[in-house]
Amino acid sequence: MNKILFFFTLLSIVSSCRSGDSNNLNENPTSPITDLKFKLSYKTSIDNLEIRQMIKTKDNHYVAIVSAEDYHVIKFDSNFNIVWNKVYGGSKRDYAEDIIEDSQGNLLVIGESESTNGDIEKNNGDFDIFLIKINRDGNLIWSKNYGGSGYEGISQDNTIVETANGNFIFVGYTSSSDFNVSNNNGGYDVWVSKIDSNGNLIKQKTLGGSNDDFGRKIIKLNNNFIITLKSNSSNNDFAQIGNWIASIDAELNIIWKKSTQGINSGSVTVNNNEIFLVNSTSTSYELSKLDSNGNVTKSSSINFSAQTQKQPFVNQIISSNDGSLFIIGDFGYGNEQDAVIFKVNKNFEKIADNFIAGNNFDKSRSIFPIQANKFLYIINSASTNLQIPLSGKMSSIVTEITEE
Repeated sequence: MNKILFFFTLLSIVSSCRSGDSNNLNENPTSPITDLKFKLSYKTSIDNLEIRQMIKTKDNHYVAIVSAEDYHVIKFDSNFNIVWNKVYGGSKRDYAEDIIEDSQGNLLVIGESESTNGDIEKNNGDFDIFLIKINRDGNLIWSKNYGGSGYEGISQDNTIVETANGNFIFVGYTSSSDFNVSNNNGGYDVWVSKIDSNGNLIKQKTLGGSNDDFGRKIIKLNNNFIITLKSNSSNNDFAQIGNWIASIDAELNIIWKKSTQGINSGSVTVNNNEIFLVNSTSTSYELSKLDSNGNVTKSSSINFSAQTQKQPFVNQIISSNDGSLFIIGDFGYGNEQDAVIFKVNKNFEKIADNFIAGNNFDKSRSIFPIQANKFLYIINSASTNLQIPLSGKMSSIVTEITEE
């Protein structure tokens, strides 16, 4: 396998990806490409801390959730000095999966919990969806559990959004049919719920068939919302097994839904009233562009077989100012996992890519804009040969992406 290992240094740019560079991985090197490329530079590392997700806040700070058996939330200043470091939850397992900042500058952290004490008033059985609202200083405003006597869960990032009137909608999955859950079609169902600004449940609905079905992502598109789904059913709400995408309104009514490409669920973003979706198969990334009515207007496969034989996975997709797309993901499993970031233009042609492939676990976690043409890209790594100050335990690397 052609494994590309990027050595990070504190003062220099790690890699500048251009179509003419010797390490360029463009699949069509003879095709003229005039789109903005990108360069990846080391910014800082956080040893022994596995950041799951990070966002930039309205006060120009950064807030991260950390992999732990509590809701571990850290706020950093613009130079990544810790402003505050707080833990929420109870005595059992609590897993934070997603964090957003609301229109008032408060933070909402959502995940799963099986605790019944501490910051958690009750548990309806097994794991419930657990949501906390904290202010910008990390002080707890409220905490709520949602679910039934079965298992409820959240699928990492982009699982909760704020509506125009200050309510929130989250998407996850449930095996319950009691307490907050009114119906179950069999196994796990997609569970979509709407709450007010105080966390009170307003409305909920399940989608599913006789097998296991999961809600994955939710994003806002105009006055409606786009959700991505993974179904193992071929009856009731899903005509076939596979990945699905749907549009719902603020009252959780389904406007349209349709099956999509890929085996593994991926990520979704919107730009200029268009929907961009990426899933993965055992060998490729599958990209689709849809209009606001769910019609597929373009699709393409991106294959890295010349660089790796490992299975690809998607973590996140975001749009750039020029209409191109950044996709972050991984190849392989466990200690052999490698992180990748790549960029495609409006025609879904791959412009450039970077692999972070050390001697241990390397995983893409989060990417978000910090200013025009600049992004932060967060990687988890247990590798010891990246030439940065890491102990070899699971740690976080913060890199800066600059478009050129």
